[in-house]
Amino acid sequence: MRSTNTGKAHGNEEIIRRLGFGWGGHEYCASDYFSQLFELAITLVGAHV
Repeated sequence: MRSTNTGKAHGNEEIIRRLGFGWGGHEYCASDYFSQLFELAITLVGAHV
């Protein structure tokens, strides 16, 4: 599922930058790593963690 409300995300980015943090020119979305995160979740559930 993908949210179409990106306004809040962009507002959060601005707050993070004001706090002195940044991405160093590399911004990523969790959805870019969905397959890896899903497999990790399956592994952890299988290990009863």
